Amino acid sequence: MATVEDDAARSAALIGQLHRYRDQLGLTPGGMRDNGWTFGRSTEPPRSVGRATGGSRARALRG
Repeated sequence: MATVEDDAARSAALIGQLHRYRDQLGLTPGGMRDNGWTFGRSTEPPRSVGRATGGSRARALRG
């Protein structure tokens, strides 16, 4: 994927502005911190990630 930073024709001012926008939107760790995001340990147990078993599609495939 090409980015503005990779294009040699882009000016340093444009690239600097993009970095500031990313911070303002919270797309960087510093921007997240500035926007009040906090990171810590979750108190919820981790959810299982995987395919669901059963369901109407599975019953239809089994016949």
